[in-house]
Amino acid sequence: MPVSKKLSFSRICNKYYITLKELKEYQNTIRDNEYCAQLEQTWVSKYLQPIIDMMGSSTTWKLFPEIIVNGLPDSKTTRITRSNNNKKFANYDGKHWTGQYKGELFNSFDICQLQDTSQFCQTYTLMWLTGNLPEYTDNNDEEGCEEQSLDKYYFYTRKALDFIEKVILPKYDPNHHNIDKYWDCIKELQAHSNMCLNVVDLPKGI
Repeated sequence: MPVSKKLSFSRICNKYYITLKELKEYQNTIRDNEYCAQLEQTWVSKYLQPIIDMMGSSTTWKLFPEIIVNGLPDSKTTRITRSNNNKKFANYDGKHWTGQYKGELFNSFDICQLQDTSQFCQTYTLMWLTGNLPEYTDNNDEEGCEEQSLDKYYFYTRKALDFIEKVILPKYDPNHHNIDKYWDCIKELQAHSNMCLNVVDLPKGI
């Protein structure tokens, strides 16, 4: 595979798109091209999916014993009642992660993730529960713009990657069988952070 083609593909896929319309057009172009679609899937499988799987694993969540996790195969479901209202909960329904603390509910779709997409919901939930989810300041709100800007989602994607690099991976056992792979993945994702959003499948109705 020619290096020039790989570099060209990397630049296109890591582009910053302003609106959902632009992102949809990009995805249609990439996925209508068998060569580019294969490159994209290979990149996702090699770099993005391992990190998503890691962040949703019991190994990662056990690094935070103060959080009660419901929904993982090896976790015991704990009912949320008034008596444990001050405890932190992470809830996984098989598709999506949400959080709850002191009666407040967190759903990444409401704040930092495109509705009904599969990306870093587990990471955003953990960031929120540990007080590491930053507030986004909209500096790109142009009057009269009818389309939703993607700037917020690129911002939170970068913050999720930084959180994994600075908070999660240093907590991992340095002898973990996948630790070198995880470090390699996170470096690649940080170098192409926009791509971590651009490759996410968009729901038909979005």
